[in-house]
Amino acid sequence: EQLEEKGVEISPSEENFLSSSAFACALAGFEVGAWNSLGYVAQAIGLQTTDASKSAFICSLAVVVVPMLDFLTGKKMKSREVIGASMAIFGVGLLEMGGMSAESGLGGISFGDMCSLVQPVAFGLGFWRMEKAMQRFPDDAARMTAAQLLAVFVSSATYCAISFSKGMEVIPDMTQLTEWLTDPMILGALFWTGLITTALTVYMETLALKTLSAAETTLIFSTEPLWGSAFAAAVVGERFGMDAAIGAGLILGGCAYSNIGIDFLKQKNASTSDEVEENSNIEGTQNTAVDLVPTSLVGIGAAEGLVTALVEAEDMFGEASATLDGADGIDNVIQSTLDNIS
Repeated sequence: EQLEEKGVEISPSEENFLSSSAFACALAGFEVGAWNSLGYVAQAIGLQTTDASKSAFICSLAVVVVPMLDFLTGKKMKSREVIGASMAIFGVGLLEMGGMSAESGLGGISFGDMCSLVQPVAFGLGFWRMEKAMQRFPDDAARMTAAQLLAVFVSSATYCAISFSKGMEVIPDMTQLTEWLTDPMILGALFWTGLITTALTVYMETLALKTLSAAETTLIFSTEPLWGSAFAAAVVGERFGMDAAIGAGLILGGCAYSNIGIDFLKQKNASTSDEVEENSNIEGTQNTAVDLVPTSLVGIGAAEGLVTALVEAEDMFGEASATLDGADGIDNVIQSTLDNIS
């Protein structure tokens, strides 16, 4: 109606689109794309003066932003999510910055660092808003992906136009453009970064948020440096030390703990203890058989070995139960604190 009042003519099909859920879905996707675009621009500006490893670590803080947004909007926080996110952050810190000195690491905050701090907020908001959008439009992942990519294209084109107008970049002539677009290496890079690591990745993230929460998705997102390190080791032969290995373990452990929690581990330990008890009963039967056949020294030796192994297994699972009980106590304290804050 407002467009008609301004003298803008629209066809019946356009009117139906503007008043339909398809338009609302596209608008929601465009909003998510705008948040992600802000993160990309901040990342590009920040990397001019900030180390890539530090930028990656700062970006991983999105795993904290999403639970905080949930908390501020009244959603109850789970202790396993807080513990998992903390483990992932420490893991990314070790993986990305383990080999850096204090001077080159967190020794000083530059303008690039300040720009990089926009990343976790923007990307976290993008994941958070995408979760809400997929709850409204669970069957429109393709349309929402297209809207996100359109927003990224618009912001990228705008950034380029501003850079060219201020003389920050040199506008390429037609000869350069022709050379670029006929270079197989450049075309391959454009194909990979455009279709695979951007379009396909955004589409898969959108599909994942149909069933995963934004907090779970950002936690999985924190494994990105781990995959980058793995590919670097496989493709270019990079080697990593103990700090990187510990960091990788913390990232994977944080993801696993956030999704299964301490209760699942206790249940698994209880079921394993039942198996040990069942094996102990079998041991008793075997001892009886050994008593009945005292002349078989080989059989007696095997039975004694089995008895010793089962006793050691019982001791091991007893220690595991004590460890899990202690972890359960810590988990309960954190959950109680979160409940009191709520």
